[in-house]
Amino acid sequence: MQDICSLGREARIVLMNGGLGNQMCQYFFLRWLEIKTGKECLASDYEFCIDNPAHNGYELERLFHIKVNRLSEKIPPDIWQNMMKKYLHDKIGICQQLLDMGYPVTMLTEYDDFVFNGNLIYMNGYMPLLELARGFLYFNGYWIHDKYFQDIKDYLLKEICFPPLVGDKNLKMSVLMKSTNSVCVHIRRGDFITANITLPNEIYKKAVGLLEQRESSMVYFVFSDDIPWCKENRHALGLSGKEVIFVEGNKGEHAYMDMQLMTMCKHRIVSNSSFSYLAAVLREDRDGMIVNLFPSRTIS
Repeated sequence: MQDICSLGREARIVLMNGGLGNQMCQYFFLRWLEIKTGKECLASDYEFCIDNPAHNGYELERLFHIKVNRLSEKIPPDIWQNMMKKYLHDKIGICQQLLDMGYPVTMLTEYDDFVFNGNLIYMNGYMPLLELARGFLYFNGYWIHDKYFQDIKDYLLKEICFPPLVGDKNLKMSVLMKSTNSVCVHIRRGDFITANITLPNEIYKKAVGLLEQRESSMVYFVFSDDIPWCKENRHALGLSGKEVIFVEGNKGEHAYMDMQLMTMCKHRIVSNSSFSYLAAVLREDRDGMIVNLFPSRTIS
């Protein structure tokens, strides 16, 4: 094999894509691999190398000053440019291209929505034996599992530190959350509607009922990418007659402040969104109640 990209015959490459929540979970997994194996991992960052990337692009460096070892910076620019053309125009995935170049790639994946003609291993959940895996490995997934965070929590809590909140509205909101019996409710719609993975209103209503059985004088802070819909469906969500504050205004590159505010609430209703999951994992109050609407994603 001619090593045209100087990657060698052994590597660990972790796909990094999606919005902030997905990027953080993939970063937790990447760091877990690095710490457990004592060897550097690369982030397959091709989705952030296209014009107008989805969501807000690569956010970990902008928000947390985290500098990952990016695959795009490891490969010579002319070769990477050609790989991006094949990805965008010929729909050939980066992992497949590495295999076609002669690298002995094994893909370890949580999903099957791709074309890859090499060695495939399907995985699901927390896999501690991955620290023993050797070879040229490409990890394709989101790796949303609490154990990857908990195993290296002391490292990650030093690396993941939100910037100071900005804006009077956000600052006042944070004070209110910490001074009341606050409940964070996250409702993801947007692309979840297209993917048909939105949660039924009844699930949120039951979650509110469970909290009300154990706590009183609760203030519900609703976070969503569709606040008008949440206001219209307040009754169906079980929030009629409750003290509810709809959190609005943090858009675009400031959207991360919703996650930051969510970590400050005492209790939480966690949806099937990685954004919601990360806010629970990074929560400040470790004693509050959690109603997890997606129990396959454990939260400690």
